[in-house]
Amino acid sequence: MKTGGPSRCVSERGLPLDLRTRLLAEPGAAGILRALASSTGLTVALEEVSPAFDGHGPPCRRMRRLGHRRIQECVDRRAGLLGHVAGTGTSASIRCPVGTYCLAVPVYAQGFHVVTIRAGGFTRKMGASKARADAIRELLLLVSDELGRRAAAMIAHPLSGNAAVRRAMDHIHAHSNEPVRIQDIAAEVGVSRQHLVKIWKQHVGLTLHSCLRAVRIDHAKALLETDGHKIIEVAMACGFGSLSQFNRAFLRVTGVSPSRWISRVR
Repeated sequence: MKTGGPSRCVSERGLPLDLRTRLLAEPGAAGILRALASSTGLTVALEEVSPAFDGHGPPCRRMRRLGHRRIQECVDRRAGLLGHVAGTGTSASIRCPVGTYCLAVPVYAQGFHVVTIRAGGFTRKMGASKARADAIRELLLLVSDELGRRAAAMIAHPLSGNAAVRRAMDHIHAHSNEPVRIQDIAAEVGVSRQHLVKIWKQHVGLTLHSCLRAVRIDHAKALLETDGHKIIEVAMACGFGSLSQFNRAFLRVTGVSPSRWISRVR
């Protein structure tokens, strides 16, 4: 594992609720991630600060063809990469068992490590090399700085300030694999749809629709990484009314179409 950047010891206490979702939903931050994916041809994701071994999606198709032992090796290496970044606050890279590179860079806001940027999918065909990996890491560091500034602004709007908003966020994540409507969330929280939309904007600084879309697309990406799921099935499972609506939302959040995402991760 190759590391870079200064080590920083920080506490996670005091972070606002679900900053990762809010970054995925914020138009400027989403645009930065789209541009990064488009310009590098890599799969780009925001990971939790303290990743679980099974909390970052299934292995790619290239690994799944090699059997259970190699799959576990892939999962362990990627989890180790994210755990190293979360534990040390340094950027790091690994070489996957199938020969691709995966890089991870921490994002800081007001002294806190809030999320990790992960970019994977370097292949020999793309000219994967140490020099190319180092160049991409420098680009990720620039993106990390900008996301950190945006995250710092979000910290000024903590979700903990409103119980209804916190319950709504919990409900969205608990039902990310179901077609969840804003009126359903409002009913669960015990307020009107109009009131929930209003207080969400006040306390989060983003629209409820944009956050709900970010969570849906996040879940859709995980489903698309798994063999056997057709794009239309994923669209319906994630609460989109039509395939065209899903395609537009997916492109807006990730910078690529669902079919293009599949070709990268499988």
